[in-house]
Amino acid sequence: VEQWATAAHEEAPEWRDVAILANADLWLTFEEAQELTSALTTAVAAYRDRTRTESGSDARRIRVMNVVVPHRKR
Repeated sequence: VEQWATAAHEEAPEWRDVAILANADLWLTFEEAQELTSALTTAVAAYRDRTRTESGSDARRIRVMNVVVPHRKR
């Protein structure tokens, strides 16, 4: 992420536009947290096993990070 932030100005506009670093604190029930985790896992799974060769000549390796953890109860 730090490397991207440092060199993003050198990237093509479409790649700059697709990059995202987002954070959200959500109030979710256990069931909603399960649904969110499942949705994120499903979205990434569609692309996880593709190789460079299968992805096309204009494909780039993309880092996707998902963190779904509850805050501590107080």
